[in-house]
Amino acid sequence: MALKLKYHAFKTGYRITILAWSNNFPFESYPMRHFPIFADLNDRKIVVSGVGAMAEAKLRLLMKTGASIFVYGEAPASIIKGWAKAKKITLIERAIVPADTIGATLVYCASGDNDFDLQTAAFGRANGAMVNVVDNLEASDFITPAIVDRSPVTVAIGTEGTAPVLARKIKSDIETTLPHNLGLLARISEKFRPKVQTVPNSRTRRKFWQSFFFDNGPVALNQNETGAAIGKLNQLLDKTLAETPEQGRVSFLGAGPGDPHLLTVKASTSLQSADLIVHDAGISSEIIDIARREAKIVEYGPDSNSLMVEHAAQGDHVVLLKAGDPSIFGRLNGEIEALDNAQILYEIVPGISSTSAASALMLGNHPPKDTRNEEFEPIKQAGE
Repeated sequence: MALKLKYHAFKTGYRITILAWSNNFPFESYPMRHFPIFADLNDRKIVVSGVGAMAEAKLRLLMKTGASIFVYGEAPASIIKGWAKAKKITLIERAIVPADTIGATLVYCASGDNDFDLQTAAFGRANGAMVNVVDNLEASDFITPAIVDRSPVTVAIGTEGTAPVLARKIKSDIETTLPHNLGLLARISEKFRPKVQTVPNSRTRRKFWQSFFFDNGPVALNQNETGAAIGKLNQLLDKTLAETPEQGRVSFLGAGPGDPHLLTVKASTSLQSADLIVHDAGISSEIIDIARREAKIVEYGPDSNSLMVEHAAQGDHVVLLKAGDPSIFGRLNGEIEALDNAQILYEIVPGISSTSAASALMLGNHPPKDTRNEEFEPIKQAGE
């Protein structure tokens, strides 16, 4: 939706009409066709039709799960025979038939013969299974993403079949970022989590885990000592419980003209750490999506001031998200007075105003210089 703003350039004698975008500035947002979920496949039946290279690629991933994998096909590749001999899969050296898919949670159609794979897909669907036809997006009920495995930490990367090369590049970048012992740290923390719940403040608990996962824990594991990592957890918990809890605070954030790429770094960081986000009605969903999934998100209303004070008094980080720049059109007097009365700390994080963003867009997409003045309407002086 475009909002027209008038800008009066009195020194130059021209009135310029500019456009500022609210919700769709300056890009289109598309619905997510494939929703990413993590399915529990322990002791579930998975059927793979195919015994060649296409099936092999899928099996390498599926064998990392706790599923019972049944593979059907004639003349299997030697590596697939080896997996069957090692009892990692059950191999049946014949073509799949409808009854083979009974009780299956997932069916992979990977024979390489498109007509046969579509027939297999029909078998699976008839028996209630979700079906993936390899290299045929339209015929599939689900897709398998690129995976970075640091079990139990798993990162799934998907492009909905549009750009596999891009998915592989992202996977490669993430592989180099995540340490290989990250999964072990996660497993150690799992048993310790009930103790950490005794810390009363959610921000303090997050700070505790950040220190363990990104500082103390990796150092301990680099010494090849699981016991050292557990010791670090105990030391950190004792230190955390002895510390005075952090004060809550409120951040007044400028959301700019609606484009998440135009948020300041500080604004993005604040959104990702906030416990409560109160936002103007016109804030784009793309910006709100940057927030932590656990954050409480509410639209600004008559009770917002008391809600912000209540949460900040409990030690939470509260964000008030305003369109444009909060210090220009935000009208924060009432909010600041409420926080001052409650002795709550606050900060103002400026944003790009719609005026400056739209004028930049106008100049960047303007006609050639010799035709610019044709776009402007001269302001008539009094008496003209």
